[in-house]
Parts: sequence; C-alpha cells; structure tokens
Amino acid sequence: MTTYEILIACVAVTNLSLTVLALLRARSMAATSRINDLEADLRRELKAHTAELAELRAVTQSALNYDHLAEVYGDLKAIAGQVHQLVGQQEQMNDLLRQLLAQQLRKA
Repeated sequence: MTTYEILIACVAVTNLSLTVLALLRARSMAATSRINDLEADLRRELKAHTAELAELRAVTQSALNYDHLAEVYGDLKAIAGQVHQLVGQQEQMNDLLRQLLAQQLRKA
C-alpha cells in the first residue's frame, strides 16, 4: 500500500468515526430532550398533587371529628334535660289549674 492509499484509508476511518460520533450525539440529545420533557411533566404533576393535598388537609381540619361529636352530644343531652324539666313544670301547671278549676266549681 502506498502512502496515498494509507492516507485515504485514515481519512475514511476518521470520517466514519466522526459520523458515528455525530449519530451518537444526536441520539444523546434526543434522549436528553425526552428526559427533560418527562421531568417537566413530573414537576407539573407534583405541583398539582401538592396543591390537592393542601386542599384536602384544609378540608380535613375543618371537618367534624369525635371531639366535635362529643360536644354536640353533650349539648343535646343538656337540651334534653331542659325539655324534660319544662315538661314536668307544664304537668305541674296543668295539675294546679285542674285543682283551681275544681275549687272554683265547688264554691259555685
């Protein structure tokens, strides 16, 4: 082989190497672009989930729990006691009115 042929072979090998490197670089850039797009999508989804979790936390903090139910039950029990007391007083008033009416009828 002559020097010229060796030089042509070296240029061809170099050209082939550069072509392969260019293809690998293009593939790498495409993969990097896809990864960046996926990362951006994941960040958007994460922000949406974070906002949704914050809303759910706010709702659960304002929701009724067992302490609230215990307070309501205690209030209902107190009101029931007052109602029973008022019913008893009304029955006493009815009995007194009957007695007064009976006394008035006896006198007349």
